[in-house]
Amino acid sequence: MYRGPVFDADNHVVETAENMSRRIEEPYRTTHLIESREENGVCPWFVGGEKCVIREQSNKPGGLIPRPGSIKEFIKWMAGENPDYRYVPVGVDIKTPEGRVARMDQMGVEASIIFPSEFLAIWPTVEETGARLALGHAFNRWFAEDWGFDYKDRLYTAPFLMLDDLDLAVKEAEFLIRNGARVVTMPVGPIDRKSPADPYFDPVWSRLNEAGVTVAFHLGESTGTQDFMRAWGEKPTSNRLKASAFYLMHGYGEAPIMHMISSLIFYNLFERFPRLHLLSVENGCGWVASFLKHMDKSRALARAGYWPCGPLKAKPSQIFARHVRVVPFPEEDVRGLVQQVGADFLCMGTDYPHPEGVLTPTEFYDLALAELPAEDVEKIMYRNARDIIPARATAVA
Repeated sequence: MYRGPVFDADNHVVETAENMSRRIEEPYRTTHLIESREENGVCPWFVGGEKCVIREQSNKPGGLIPRPGSIKEFIKWMAGENPDYRYVPVGVDIKTPEGRVARMDQMGVEASIIFPSEFLAIWPTVEETGARLALGHAFNRWFAEDWGFDYKDRLYTAPFLMLDDLDLAVKEAEFLIRNGARVVTMPVGPIDRKSPADPYFDPVWSRLNEAGVTVAFHLGESTGTQDFMRAWGEKPTSNRLKASAFYLMHGYGEAPIMHMISSLIFYNLFERFPRLHLLSVENGCGWVASFLKHMDKSRALARAGYWPCGPLKAKPSQIFARHVRVVPFPEEDVRGLVQQVGADFLCMGTDYPHPEGVLTPTEFYDLALAELPAEDVEKIMYRNARDIIPARATAVA
């Protein structure tokens, strides 16, 4: 059993409609108010009266949520095969930073990154840029006020930063940094037919780089997903538990995150901003080994080709190793991946309190890391995440 320090790189809050609506300013409070209403025994989200179908099964009346760490039973219930499945109340460890830290103490967890839950599904449904950014800022203000962006150097909440409007993105980045953000969540995908690493967006990246803020890409709709799915005759925003196999394969996880990371590397983002680190969360790790080989091969083939921000000075796989961290799913062949490419980029994450995660870091270790060398286990369970989000005392030193 692993008994060393633990850094959980994937935790979540469970937002309420009041949380997300509290700070929405006019005119968007009138036109894009976020609500949760009971409908057929569940409480889907509505924005400006329009239902968001992506996570319509995420809540039930009375503030109940799917039982943490129960994905197999939850999916069977969704398919009508598990009538005894029960939603559970939201505990104090889910509602407050004090409660979450108390639970972490019980689990032996030194630090955790806390991501949004519902807002990850809400932002893609808002088509108007101004409204989308206004809702994002309102969410970030609630996150800052009720949780803080750096709670006692134990909880690092990951507010939302969108690049749709450069001036507003710079303003939002400055707000987040000024209020202590150590990590931010950014949507995956292009913006107005530009790579996020296009020098046009450098004013945002420069501020994140200077402040040492880690940029996380969490599983969810990418900014390019909707047009891509329409081109293939798919629904642009589908209920994840009822989506087609094509949508789940190409709209979430592996395909979008590979597009995103390769674009950032090939646009030479890390040559311009060497302090930046990226964290891929809930996108799995099974793609990494072949992805690294493919990037290196593509760089070799393109030596005499077009490099929008200048040719790379190192192999893409080497740049990835220095700047990217990945949270694997515990059911993946993590041991096999470590044997292929090493353990220096992997970080443990439980996904608590979501049903598709595990309840404890120990369970993650048992499923994914048992029998790995102790040095690799310590890297994955703690060191790799702590290195990109150092404790304040370490950062000052």
